[in-house]
Parts: sequence; structure tokens; C-alpha cells
Amino acid sequence: MRTSELFNEIKKAKFASSVPVIAIVKNEIFFLPAFLDHYRGLGTKHFVFLDDKSDDGTLEYLTAQDDCTVVASEFSFAQEIDGKKAHFVWRTALPQKYCNGAWGVHVDADELLEIPPGFDDIESFTRALDDRGVTAVGAVMVDFYPTKALDLRQQDWPQSKAELLSRYPYFDDCYYGAWAKDGNRFLGTPSGVRHRIMAAHEITNYARMPTSPIKKLRARVGKILGSKKEKSFCALSKVPLVKWDKATEHVGPHKLNRPPARDILLPLMHFKLTSSLLQKIDFAISSGNYHKQSAEYRSYRDLLAAMMEEDASFLCSSSRRYSSKNDFLNNRILQFDAAKEHA
Repeated sequence: MRTSELFNEIKKAKFASSVPVIAIVKNEIFFLPAFLDHYRGLGTKHFVFLDDKSDDGTLEYLTAQDDCTVVASEFSFAQEIDGKKAHFVWRTALPQKYCNGAWGVHVDADELLEIPPGFDDIESFTRALDDRGVTAVGAVMVDFYPTKALDLRQQDWPQSKAELLSRYPYFDDCYYGAWAKDGNRFLGTPSGVRHRIMAAHEITNYARMPTSPIKKLRARVGKILGSKKEKSFCALSKVPLVKWDKATEHVGPHKLNRPPARDILLPLMHFKLTSSLLQKIDFAISSGNYHKQSAEYRSYRDLLAAMMEEDASFLCSSSRRYSSKNDFLNNRILQFDAAKEHA
């Protein structure tokens, strides 16, 4: 299917620029001021948003921004296009149109990518990547959270990155994993706040539940024998910074058809545990638009109900209040050997 049939521009940014930031959005007005504030702070001058029929003011907000190109589609997020979900097709078609032969950032509205210390903006960082012959950079997803579950009830949306971080200032300061040296795999460990609190409150991971009788039997046997490996409740990796060409494509929301650089890892600050989650749970479960009929959101529903009833805290001994990107260096959440720039 031709790109012109997948989506159409309804508003064009005043100026195109290198390293655009691309996002697919639906009812993300909660995050957009902080999102734009963060990436503008990284020097981004062009944003591309595909709006999936928002009705919360997202579309109106974005079309009022001079640096935003806004596109729309007759298809919906979970609708199939040539046997694939529309959002999978969009994730490849958008950067191929707006970044072909150039760098681009592809993230969700609740994700803020950080670059290594020593770089003034994302363009200077991509020039350094070009010098190294790097064409794709992976990231570890680091969840941010407030003190208690009841803090999620605050409804008004943050107007800046600083305000977003003031409400959700904590992350788990631990080792999350690294990209495999021998393939396109992220070797993650079960870690991070979502995995930790789901386990602590014994919440069913609906997305991991086997569906067929054979898979159910294998799971039961594996549990009895102790051979069933523990898996994280959440995705831990993504490849958000890519130099695109016609051969590059997404094979899932968190993976490309080629591996990222092995010796570079960026932090992707992820704000799933916010007030926005409370609003999204009902829609996700009723629509069934997300993975396995929104199985993950059924787990969130159970978790937040239990935590709010207990007035439970998100904090633990590894919780750290964010102060700067340097916080990510100790546990190798951010990996970049600056010495190579001068080799």
C-alpha cells in the first residue's frame, strides 16, 4: 500500500529540519507540553505526529504548534492493513517518509530520550554516531513514578518537563540489561518498578497467561520443576534513534529488523505510572486495542485497585530521585564511551 493511502498531512510544520521526532498519539494531551519541552530542549526543530482520532484536545493542541507536522489516517490503531496492525505499518512508514536517509527519533508521548553528557543537542550526537559508522541506537526503558499510588489521582496535565519530573521524580536505580553481542536481542533482567510492584502485590500477568491447553500444561510443569524462567512484566528496551533507509523496518513496537550498536545504550525515561494511566485503563480494556486484547492494562487495573486500597507506596530501597542524566551512569543505564570521539 502506498504511503499516501496510509495517512495524509493535515498540517505541515513551517520548517523541516534534521533529526525529527516522530510519535503516534491518541488522547495524549496530558504529556504533550512536557514532551515538546523536553525534545525542544534537545534541539529538535521538527515533530511529526500521527493523530489516531483523538477527542481530548490533542489534535487541536498539535495543529497550533509551528514546529509540528500532523498527519491523520482513515485506519485506526488496531485495524489491519495487509495482515498487519495499522500501528506496526505506521511505525515503519512514517520514518521512511520523513527520515529517509537521515536520523530520526521514534518514541511514544510518554517517553523522553536522553543523550550522553557532553553533547549540546541531538544533532551533535548523531554527527558523532555518523563518525563511528553507527546507524541505530538502542535504549533501556526506565520507569518513573510518584511516592504513592494515590498520587496518581492528580488530574491536571504538567506544563513542562520540570513539572512532570516534580510529580514523578523516582526511578529504580538498578541494572536493567544490555544488548546481546551475537544478535538482535536485549538481555534484560526482571527489574524496574512495574515488575517489582506487580510481584509484591501478586498481580496476575494477563499478557503472559498461556492460551492453549498444551501451553497451560507446559507452564504448570515448568512451575513445579522450577525450570520456568521469570519474565519481566514490561518491555525494557527499544530502538528509538535510527538512521532510516528503505530496508529498515519495525518488526514490533520495540524492535527493528536490524540490531542497534552494541556498545551504546541510552535511557528512555518512561512515564507510564502517571495520572494518565488511570484514564487510559478503561479505554484500553473496553477497546481491546492493545497487545492480547489489552492484557497489560487488566494487570494495571488490578494493581492500582490493590495499591490504592492499601494506600501503598511505590518506593523501595533502590528508589532514586532524579537529579540529572548523570544519575544513569552508575548502573550502566546510559552507556557511551566518549573516549572514542578522540581516538
